[in-house]
Amino acid sequence: MKLAINNKLSKKDLVLLALPFICLCKLQLILNNTLAGFAGLGVFVFITFSTFNNIKTTRFLLPTFLSIILTLIMPINVVFFLLITCTFLLAFEMCVGKISLLSLASWAFMSSLFAYVANSYTFSIRLMISQLAAHILRIFYTNIEVQGTMFIIDKTRIMHVESGCMGLNMLSIGMIFLVFLLAFYQNKNNSSLHSKTITLALILAFVFIIINNLIRIVGLVLFDFNEQHPMHQLFGLLCFVAYFILPLIYMIPKLYKNAIPILPKTFFPPSKHGNLSSVLILISVSLFAYNLYKYRLESSSKLGAFGIQKIEESNAVIYKKSIPFFYSAEHNPLVCWQTDGYVLQSMDIQQSQGQKYYYATLTRNKEVLYTAWWFSDGKIHTTNQYVWRWQALVKNKAFKLISVTSNSRETLQNVVPVYLDLPQPLIL
Repeated sequence: MKLAINNKLSKKDLVLLALPFICLCKLQLILNNTLAGFAGLGVFVFITFSTFNNIKTTRFLLPTFLSIILTLIMPINVVFFLLITCTFLLAFEMCVGKISLLSLASWAFMSSLFAYVANSYTFSIRLMISQLAAHILRIFYTNIEVQGTMFIIDKTRIMHVESGCMGLNMLSIGMIFLVFLLAFYQNKNNSSLHSKTITLALILAFVFIIINNLIRIVGLVLFDFNEQHPMHQLFGLLCFVAYFILPLIYMIPKLYKNAIPILPKTFFPPSKHGNLSSVLILISVSLFAYNLYKYRLESSSKLGAFGIQKIEESNAVIYKKSIPFFYSAEHNPLVCWQTDGYVLQSMDIQQSQGQKYYYATLTRNKEVLYTAWWFSDGKIHTTNQYVWRWQALVKNKAFKLISVTSNSRETLQNVVPVYLDLPQPLIL
């Protein structure tokens, strides 16, 4: 597979390419310091350099300009990630050639925004998978209950399925692998798929991910492969290979039988607006450098910067974290506690006084913490992301993330109703 760039790049071109790429790597390290993040970055670079054609364009000039405006209005890291990516793509297409649709897909799956959406907006799918797993397990067990991510068998054996095994486990890695596979066969067959066929492949991959996780959960519970069991990780890896990777390897080559042949690469002169593109690239890199400096300053005074109120009661800690805008990312207690070394054991949606809230159990060695959280503007309490973001956008409501944590489940159940005492019912 040829990765070489056929036309010689000038020193100016190399600088314009290097600056946004270095910024992209740095931002990826900050926002998505995970295996999926780095794997996605590698696949993104691989696909970009292996599937381009020699048509030089400045089609990312407008997206880069709009990203600069959006950054000034919404100075958040996700928008900066969009800005730096558009800047790199503008530089690449201006200096090297036009990228393929697969490059954009790999960028989307490697971004922290995709990971955030997958974790925040797919909780109902996770609960659905655990319920399906419980139905299958009832074939083997006469008495089995499921509470979120915890399975109770014959009222004696409790099996915790940690968050890594629940729901959409390996979603980012799986989608990145799919895009890599598509790019590989595109280069091998010198042909490309129609956008509708690519969409079908993405949907099938998502279905395979769900099937993979469902079978993995059933197997872990059925064979009692808890977190300490040596087969726990190996069984998950075998499921991922058997029910995701192998089906894709079998399916993708068949899709390319009716693919569109790629015309031979020809050279085209650089597009217009080169000077304007160069200026926008430098502006974008400068904005990123300023944001990085600002990020470090805010990290040192995080409590004051984000408006966090801490309330201590007997055996319980309550945090009220202000959410500045409807588009802001909230930091639920799982992020904070897992950063301190705690491991998520179980997670569910429970009710108190008719109001729903997230409930989770975390452990570190022999220490156990019970935590609950929800979103509130003082009148409306909700666990629904769409509800509070819509209220914040349309009615300018000031929402906060309320979290209660205790080392006693009884204490948590007594404290939560105090902060759920509302004059109106919960909006669903």
